[in-house]
Amino acid sequence: MSEPLATSVSVELRADTRAPSVARRFISATCEASGIDPDTCATAALLVSELVANAVIHARTEVLMHVQPAAQRLRVEVSDGDPTGDVHVQPIDPAAMAGRGLQLLNALADDWGVHTTTTSKTVWFELTIPAQQ
Repeated sequence: MSEPLATSVSVELRADTRAPSVARRFISATCEASGIDPDTCATAALLVSELVANAVIHARTEVLMHVQPAAQRLRVEVSDGDPTGDVHVQPIDPAAMAGRGLQLLNALADDWGVHTTTTSKTVWFELTIPAQQ
């Protein structure tokens, strides 16, 4: 495998139900091109899907996804145009059909957070890329 690219890429996504699958394909292609291991790629794809779905459902704005692969970390940012949305991990309701996205983010990401401005909100996460053998 090659060493991960030290470059960043971005994609704009419409606020539509297809956005999560487009985001999964984009992160998977970026990870593969960067030589990132399949497990990290799969985790990133799951988390991106959840974050983009949340942005589409709750913010109802276009979404900007920014991916920055590096030698030891993969950083992904998902931004939407709703700075007022509340982003926090809620207790799991076993009867609920939704509401587990941030639980997954909290469990699987090595680090994550939220940054807001007056016009947008960005939820980001980082995953450690295992050393190449």
